[in-house]
Amino acid sequence: MNSIAVEFETMSGVFHKMHLRDLPSRAILHWFTGADEGNAHDHPFDIDILILMGGYVERVWQPDGTYQDITRSIGDKFITSADKIHKIIELLDGPCLTIATYGPGVKAAGFWRWIDGKAQRCDWNGEWEDRL
Repeated sequence: MNSIAVEFETMSGVFHKMHLRDLPSRAILHWFTGADEGNAHDHPFDIDILILMGGYVERVWQPDGTYQDITRSIGDKFITSADKIHKIIELLDGPCLTIATYGPGVKAAGFWRWIDGKAQRCDWNGEWEDRL
Protein backbone atom coordinates (compact mmCIF):
# COMPACT_ATOMS: atom_id res chain seq x y z
CA MET A 1 0.00 0.00 0.00
CA ASN A 2 1.32 3.45 -0.91
CA SER A 3 1.52 6.12 1.76
CA ILE A 4 0.35 9.70 1.48
CA ALA A 5 2.90 12.38 2.26
CA VAL A 6 1.56 15.17 4.48
CA GLU A 7 3.16 18.62 4.55
CA PHE A 8 2.05 21.01 7.32
CA GLU A 9 1.86 24.77 6.76
CA THR A 10 0.81 27.48 9.23
CA MET A 11 -0.77 30.49 7.54
CA SER A 12 -1.62 32.38 10.77
CA GLY A 13 -2.29 31.72 14.43
CA VAL A 14 -5.78 30.47 13.56
CA PHE A 15 -5.32 28.90 10.10
CA HIS A 16 -3.33 25.77 9.26
CA LYS A 17 -3.01 23.63 6.13
CA MET A 18 -2.15 19.97 5.65
CA HIS A 19 -1.09 19.38 2.03
CA LEU A 20 -1.87 15.80 1.05
CA ARG A 21 0.70 14.63 -1.51
CA ASP A 22 0.72 11.59 -3.80
CA LEU A 23 -3.04 11.56 -4.42
CA PRO A 24 -4.69 11.47 -7.86
CA SER A 25 -5.69 15.13 -7.38
CA ARG A 26 -4.13 17.92 -5.32
CA ALA A 27 -5.78 18.18 -1.91
CA ILE A 28 -5.42 20.26 1.25
CA LEU A 29 -7.03 19.89 4.66
CA HIS A 30 -7.73 23.32 6.17
CA TRP A 31 -7.98 23.57 9.96
CA PHE A 32 -9.01 26.91 11.40
CA THR A 33 -10.03 28.11 14.83
CA GLY A 34 -10.94 31.71 14.03
CA ALA A 35 -11.93 34.09 11.25
CA ASP A 36 -9.51 35.16 8.49
CA GLU A 37 -7.06 37.81 9.59
CA GLY A 38 -6.26 40.70 7.27
CA ASN A 39 -7.75 41.72 3.94
CA ALA A 40 -10.15 39.87 1.68
CA HIS A 41 -8.37 37.63 -0.83
CA ASP A 42 -8.66 35.55 -3.98
CA HIS A 43 -6.88 32.35 -4.98
CA PRO A 44 -4.56 31.27 -7.80
CA PHE A 45 -6.85 28.38 -8.82
CA ASP A 46 -10.44 27.09 -8.64
CA ILE A 47 -11.10 25.06 -5.48
CA ASP A 48 -13.70 22.36 -4.70
CA ILE A 49 -14.42 22.54 -0.96
CA LEU A 50 -16.22 20.15 1.39
CA ILE A 51 -16.93 21.17 5.01
CA LEU A 52 -15.99 18.16 7.19
CA MET A 53 -16.45 19.71 10.64
CA GLY A 54 -17.87 22.96 11.96
CA GLY A 55 -18.78 25.71 9.55
CA TYR A 56 -18.38 29.40 8.93
CA VAL A 57 -19.79 32.59 7.48
CA GLU A 58 -17.99 33.67 4.31
CA ARG A 59 -18.21 37.24 3.03
CA VAL A 60 -18.04 37.40 -0.79
CA TRP A 61 -17.35 40.75 -2.47
CA GLN A 62 -17.91 42.13 -5.93
CA PRO A 63 -15.14 44.43 -7.21
CA ASP A 64 -17.46 47.42 -6.63
CA GLY A 65 -17.36 46.74 -2.86
CA THR A 66 -20.83 45.24 -2.47
CA TYR A 67 -20.88 41.92 -0.66
CA GLN A 68 -23.00 38.98 0.43
CA ASP A 69 -22.56 36.82 3.54
CA ILE A 70 -22.94 33.07 2.94
CA THR A 71 -23.24 30.45 5.69
CA ARG A 72 -21.26 27.27 5.03
CA SER A 73 -22.24 24.27 7.20
CA ILE A 74 -20.93 20.75 7.75
CA GLY A 75 -21.54 18.64 4.63
CA ASP A 76 -21.72 21.64 2.28
CA LYS A 77 -19.81 21.15 -0.98
CA PHE A 78 -19.13 24.11 -3.25
CA ILE A 79 -16.66 25.66 -5.69
CA THR A 80 -14.58 28.73 -4.93
CA SER A 81 -13.42 30.15 -8.26
CA ALA A 82 -10.02 31.79 -8.63
CA ASP A 83 -11.62 35.20 -9.15
CA LYS A 84 -13.86 35.02 -6.05
CA ILE A 85 -13.02 37.77 -3.53
CA HIS A 86 -13.79 36.47 -0.06
CA LYS A 87 -12.94 36.19 3.62
CA ILE A 88 -14.16 33.97 6.45
CA ILE A 89 -15.67 36.41 8.94
CA GLU A 90 -17.09 34.08 11.62
CA LEU A 91 -16.99 30.44 12.70
CA LEU A 92 -20.34 28.81 13.43
CA ASP A 93 -19.48 26.54 16.35
CA GLY A 94 -15.86 25.97 17.27
CA PRO A 95 -13.03 24.87 14.96
CA CYS A 96 -13.64 24.08 11.30
CA LEU A 97 -12.09 21.41 9.07
CA THR A 98 -12.42 21.38 5.29
CA ILE A 99 -10.92 19.38 2.48
CA ALA A 100 -10.14 21.24 -0.72
CA THR A 101 -9.12 19.85 -4.09
CA TYR A 102 -7.83 22.23 -6.69
CA GLY A 103 -6.72 22.53 -10.26
CA PRO A 104 -3.80 24.24 -11.96
CA GLY A 105 -2.89 27.82 -11.12
CA VAL A 106 -4.35 30.48 -13.41
CA LYS A 107 -2.99 33.66 -11.75
CA ALA A 108 -1.21 34.94 -8.67
CA ALA A 109 -3.15 34.95 -5.38
CA GLY A 110 -3.99 38.42 -4.16
CA PHE A 111 -5.49 40.61 -1.48
CA TRP A 112 -8.29 43.17 -1.86
CA ARG A 113 -9.31 46.37 -0.09
CA TRP A 114 -11.64 49.28 -0.79
CA ILE A 115 -10.61 52.87 -0.13
CA ASP A 116 -13.13 55.66 -0.78
CA GLY A 117 -15.22 53.22 -2.83
CA LYS A 118 -12.31 52.19 -5.06
CA ALA A 119 -11.20 48.57 -5.26
CA GLN A 120 -7.50 47.89 -4.87
CA ARG A 121 -5.70 44.56 -5.30
CA CYS A 122 -2.16 43.43 -4.71
CA ASP A 123 -0.52 40.16 -5.61
CA TRP A 124 0.83 38.09 -2.73
CA ASN A 125 4.02 40.17 -2.48
CA GLY A 126 3.12 43.07 -4.77
CA GLU A 127 2.01 46.70 -4.71
CA TRP A 128 -1.59 47.85 -4.32
CA GLU A 129 -3.21 48.73 -7.68
CA ASP A 130 -6.56 50.37 -8.41
CA ARG A 131 -9.04 47.96 -10.05
CA LEU A 132 -12.08 50.13 -10.85
